[in-house]
Amino acid sequence: KSIAPAFSSNHVKRMNTVALEKTEAWIKDTLPNPDKKATFDVSTEMIGIVLSAIVETAFEYDMQPEEQRYFDEQLNIALVEFVLKSPTNPLRGLFGCFLPERRQAFAAARNLMNLALKVMDEYRKKEPSKEGTIIQLIMESPAYPKDEEKAAE
Repeated sequence: KSIAPAFSSNHVKRMNTVALEKTEAWIKDTLPNPDKKATFDVSTEMIGIVLSAIVETAFEYDMQPEEQRYFDEQLNIALVEFVLKSPTNPLRGLFGCFLPERRQAFAAARNLMNLALKVMDEYRKKEPSKEGTIIQLIMESPAYPKDEEKAAE
């Protein structure tokens, strides 16, 4: 409920505009010469464009390509463990400390938390440019008194 205003029609239009700009910039940078035979994974590129647009519009943060790759890697590690493996095997929780991939998933979750804290720190350093963004609503919400709670959201 506290972030519902961030999905108003004005913000959604802005997200679409930024996504379109990022797509056009990607086309200009990636496909400058039609005679050149370049290969790329369309799904990876589209995920990068969408992630970049969402982070820029909702969190007022310019995520660099290496941060996007890092986010994707860490998120995949955490999701595989906590969404696919742990729910189907209750013993993973009890004996997870003996499983390197489970320890790696906890490290990935910490890395994602640190990335969220970095975004929050960058937000605090600058003047908010848009009213009603997700980051502004989370940062100003009394429902999240601690930074770790805000970052988890």
